[in-house]
Amino acid sequence: DGSTVLQHRDWSPFGLPRPRRAHEALVSWFTSLLWGGFFKPRYRDMIVEAAQEDGEELARVLADAVGRRWGRRLWLAAAKGRPEESELWASQLRRAVMRRALARAPLQTIGGRLHFYLAEARLHLNPPIPWLTVLGPDGSGKSTLLAGLRDRWPRSLGSVHTHHLRPHRLSRNKASAGPVVDPHRLPPRGALTSVAALIFVMSDWWIGYWTRIVRERAKHGFVVFDRHLLDVLVDPLRYRYGGPSWVARAACRLVPQPDVVVVLDAPPVVVRARKQEVTPAESERQSLAYRRLATEVARAHLVDATVAPEQVLEAVTTIVRRHMRATASQSRGAGGEPDRRGGRSGVHGNQHSGTAL
Repeated sequence: DGSTVLQHRDWSPFGLPRPRRAHEALVSWFTSLLWGGFFKPRYRDMIVEAAQEDGEELARVLADAVGRRWGRRLWLAAAKGRPEESELWASQLRRAVMRRALARAPLQTIGGRLHFYLAEARLHLNPPIPWLTVLGPDGSGKSTLLAGLRDRWPRSLGSVHTHHLRPHRLSRNKASAGPVVDPHRLPPRGALTSVAALIFVMSDWWIGYWTRIVRERAKHGFVVFDRHLLDVLVDPLRYRYGGPSWVARAACRLVPQPDVVVVLDAPPVVVRARKQEVTPAESERQSLAYRRLATEVARAHLVDATVAPEQVLEAVTTIVRRHMRATASQSRGAGGEPDRRGGRSGVHGNQHSGTAL
């Protein structure tokens, strides 16, 4: 408890108070072990030194935390210079700590756990970092943008989790099979088969979102999707969809919706200079279709993809930062309702370029 830590504090060479070595070792050791189930290597030397220089007190606080049997086992691991072995015992140690906490202060322990679960639920329902989807024709620079986001995203804001098209919870992700060089090679499926495949994709979206994407976002992860089910509205032949267009539109509205949609915009001549996977007429049609989609989809931003990749990256990160600021202001009750049709302008498809931002 805090009073014991304060009562037995040591003093640094600069005259500042610091925890006793055994107490500091216990807290550093157990924090990651109990909550994350892993051992932090940077604490190894400090724990080993505590076992050597303050071993009696370390043995006492370990037994006090997890009981004599597990306390002895942990102390021996530290004394032998192998505290990382405790990572294998994380589940048993959690249960031991919980049992002793319940015996000492049952109401406080139960209340603390409920508070923790409520905080976790809030993080799952309202993650702090927006979920981004990147759309655009082949050759618009989606892969370059995603690579830039992975490299330059501040680690202090969490890690970047990239996905292709859907969560792939019900089937293996085939994105690793290689790039698509002829997206229109196969004919579309029949109407009934197409609708059945659409239902499967919708199921994968809902199951994958609540079992994978939500967890990644709750851990302060930045989730980025390369393509989305919305793509079937622009290029149904790519996904061999031969069903009614109204069914596809309904499916796009029913799956989980990203917080921010970025549509990379480039004229067909620029796209075909980078990739020539479809005919010139199809490139022209897709370019117009993506622009139209950006005006129809909520939270969509049309970004000029003809500028340098660094400018495109800056434009997209500016959009994400703006969304995060608006969400934070809304949660504080100071910023009002963030516009759901592309920032705060009230226009469906806001045009963004790297130079403008």
